[in-house]
Amino acid sequence: MARLLDGELVVPAADGRSDFEEVRRRNLIQRPRSIQEAVAKSPAVLIVFDLLEVGGNDLRALPLLDRRRALREHVQPGPRLQLIEHVETHGEALFHAIAAQDFEGVVAKRVDASYRAGRQPAWVKIKNRDYSRRAAVEWQGR
Repeated sequence: MARLLDGELVVPAADGRSDFEEVRRRNLIQRPRSIQEAVAKSPAVLIVFDLLEVGGNDLRALPLLDRRRALREHVQPGPRLQLIEHVETHGEALFHAIAAQDFEGVVAKRVDASYRAGRQPAWVKIKNRDYSRRAAVEWQGR
């Protein structure tokens, strides 16, 4: 059954975090052998946020909670495909835990919102400002 997913492709670094530079580097690879070597060295993982269509049925008009339920029903996670966990309560505690582990931040979405591409008033990205400063220092050091 065909599915249309919303997600992000990541390449995990040795510490388990996303290696954005490796993703950029891979986008430039063209030779099949080089692609196979990169995949063997560190396989990419699709992190799935949302299910937009399943079996020809457009789900975008449904509220987020209904799309999340459909996602769990129709998409099986595995080593190369992970589903983002939905946290409905304790968002502030989640953010503090993420910040303590030095991750970039979280995205908060209205559970009753339909899907619309691009930035929308129904969702907000909450950045860990300390992460942004650390990332800027690392980038300048390259």
